This record gives sequence, C-alpha cells and structure tokens, in this order.
Amino acid sequence: MVERVPRLALTPVEAAACLGVSRDFFDQHILPELRIVRRGRRRLVPTRELDRWLDRTASLPLAHEHPNQSHKPAGWIPESELVLAGPTKRAGAAQTAPPTAPGDES
Repeated sequence: MVERVPRLALTPVEAAACLGVSRDFFDQHILPELRIVRRGRRRLVPTRELDRWLDRTASLPLAHEHPNQSHKPAGWIPESELVLAGPTKRAGAAQTAPPTAPGDES
C-alpha cells in the first residue's frame, strides 16, 4: 500500500478546482500570471505558486462586500446629513427682483 504524499504540483484542472474556478477562467485570467513547470506536453502548477498568486492578488474587501457593512456606494451621505444649498449667484448674472402683485407698487 502506498502512503499518501502531499502534492507539490497540480495539473491545471486540479489547480482551477483548488481555486474554485472553471478551467476556462483559470486559463484566461490566472494561468498567465503563474510560473508553471513544462515537461513535454505535461504542465504542472506548483502549489507554492498558487499560494504566492493568492497572496499577491488578494485585497481587503470593498465596503459594499464587507459582511458587517450595509450596501451603500462609496461617498454615500445619509439624507439627514445633506445640506441643501439655496440658489447660487453667478458672477455677472443679472439680478431680478421678485415679481410683485398688481397694485402693489410701493
């Protein structure tokens, strides 16, 4: 009986499965960033290379992806904190007086 030995390298199919992605996604988006071993037609992905790739590409979750945050876009301000500005005066704009009612000419 052969004792189970830890794998040092995986086939691309196994590497994709380890990362939880399809083989097509792995080939298009991940494999080009990895150093792999080629021998004849055989390609092997070192497990250490997968670990390095994960460390390099991992990032902190965005605010909307964080489980303890509500789903609000970046820069979102609660309506209660908004300050509505009145009409602004532009430089050089003619100022008009508010309309008056007929007979109110004082």
